[in-house]
Amino acid sequence: MLPHSTHCFFHWFPFSLPQRHPFCWWVAAVLDHYSRRLTGFALFKEQPSAHDVCNFLDRAIQQNGEKPRYMISDKGGQFWTITGKNLYADWCKDRRITPRFGAVGKHGSISIIERLIGAMKREGSR
Repeated sequence: MLPHSTHCFFHWFPFSLPQRHPFCWWVAAVLDHYSRRLTGFALFKEQPSAHDVCNFLDRAIQQNGEKPRYMISDKGGQFWTITGKNLYADWCKDRRITPRFGAVGKHGSISIIERLIGAMKREGSR
């Protein structure tokens, strides 16, 4: 367990790197909120489904050796649904993780992960 960890992970990935054919990738990253430590990372050739995201998060939790109390994300299609079954919400419930969403349109609500993704764009797309 991380010292003084808030047990709060962020993940985010939509359009994380410039989308230029044939090199289009979707990036998934998980950060521990307290330590700012990258705890998981994945690349997808196609936009990932909720099932892909849940599998990725399971691997990140297994590799980290602990699960967070909260999982903070944006309201992308993988995490949010208005109608029908929400695989991501069920995944969180089964693992006793509280899903939280960044505030839409509010600057800084998921700024920690956005800063990482921004650095990846600046440094990795030169």
